[in-house]
Amino acid sequence: MKTRLYKDSRNKPIMDSTIDLTPELRLTIYTYKNCNGVVTTRASVGHIKEHVITHKMYEDFSLNLNSVSYPRVTAKMIESQHNGTDFDDIIKKAKLFYNL
Repeated sequence: MKTRLYKDSRNKPIMDSTIDLTPELRLTIYTYKNCNGVVTTRASVGHIKEHVITHKMYEDFSLNLNSVSYPRVTAKMIESQHNGTDFDDIIKKAKLFYNL
C-alpha cells in the first residue's frame, strides 16, 4: 500500500492510498475537501492497462465512505479522517465485488 499527502492545483490537501488487488485492478482510497467544503473519503477501483488507469462508471467498484463538514479544513484533518478508515473492510468489499 502506498499512501501520500499532497495538494491539488487549487492548493487543497488530498490524501490517497493505493492498493493493487491484482496486476490489473488497483483500489484507490482518497480523502479530499469537495467544492462544498465537506471532507469526503471515497474508494474506487480502476483497471490498469499499459500504465493507464481507467474506471467505468456504474460498472466498477466505487463507494462513498465518509463525508463530514468542518468549519475549517486543514491537512491534519484530512490525514486524520483518512487514517481512521477501515482499509481491510474496504479491501474485502472490493474483492467481493470482483469475486476475487
